[in-house]
Amino acid sequence: MSPFYLPIFLLLLLHKSSITTASSIIEQTCRRCAQTDPALNYNLCVGLLNSNPNSRNADLSGLGVISLSITRAKSIQIQSTIQNLMKSNPSSKYVRECLTVCLELYTDATSLLSDSMRAIQSGRISDARTWISAAMDAGTTCADGFEERGLVSPLKKRNDEYRSRVLIPLAIAALLDGN
Repeated sequence: MSPFYLPIFLLLLLHKSSITTASSIIEQTCRRCAQTDPALNYNLCVGLLNSNPNSRNADLSGLGVISLSITRAKSIQIQSTIQNLMKSNPSSKYVRECLTVCLELYTDATSLLSDSMRAIQSGRISDARTWISAAMDAGTTCADGFEERGLVSPLKKRNDEYRSRVLIPLAIAALLDGN
């Protein structure tokens, strides 16, 4: 190998090594999370964390904050969906009331997820776990309101997506807390 190519080869090798390390930290974290909670989808965890470029340089705490940010974005997206459903004049007063409650639940969840991000950043993991657990109930409680009247929630798919996402930061917080 010519001396000219040696530095380029070394840089490529180092770059590949850093990508592999970042990927392995994400995979390792998601594997540990999935082992602690069978409901947690390993592939979703890896895919979501890999979707954020900041994950490449993150430690476990950083991955917790990133997963909270992703989950918070989903909560905000669901709030927008609810507002759009409310604008389309739901067929019954009860559906409108349920949507109003769901909007409040997801608004509160978004706030709790933001608080949890700050808590992890400041090392208050127990607080983060409490708030993430409370935020996790938004989708289930939202669906319950519809089910009480024998209705299928127009948010069922979104509630399920939200729940699958919120399990990730909750599991990461548990790892940070040593549980």
